[in-house]
Amino acid sequence: MPSGRYETIILYSRNDAFGDGLIRIPALRAARTAFPDSFIVYGTTRSSSLEHSLNRHAGHLVDAINVRTPLARLVADHRKGEGRLAVVDFRISARWLLQASASLLGRGIAYEANFPAFALSWRLGQRPEARPGHNAWRYHRLIERLAGKRLPFDHRLEPGPAPAADRKAA
Repeated sequence: MPSGRYETIILYSRNDAFGDGLIRIPALRAARTAFPDSFIVYGTTRSSSLEHSLNRHAGHLVDAINVRTPLARLVADHRKGEGRLAVVDFRISARWLLQASASLLGRGIAYEANFPAFALSWRLGQRPEARPGHNAWRYHRLIERLAGKRLPFDHRLEPGPAPAADRKAA
């Protein structure tokens, strides 16, 4: 996909258990770094740890978290006027990715898919590269491809506020 300014970027996954949410945080941070002025939506077909247990680490990286929401509905809700829309699909099922790709075809929506074989998402003129060995790197690479450039991989979590007992002891 050509890099550029996107009014809205939808990051989409199926289900986020705690570990899934943790390994997606570097990709969320890369998206916010590459597209600081874009409205970034994190959506899932089921529940998400980013909505509750990991919200203090991810909440500032996205503008909205929509759980249990079909991708088609998110696209319809955020498709406004002439603003450019992008979808980064973290799901791994080739059937879902092909279905989503076909539904977005010809609509002017940038689409980056996490194809299981990784090579299925290469573009003409793009130099082949090895599939990243870890899912966190793979999700991050999808954001880099959308941005059209390499981005820093930052896996750190921001420290939360100290518990009240620790503050009293200090």
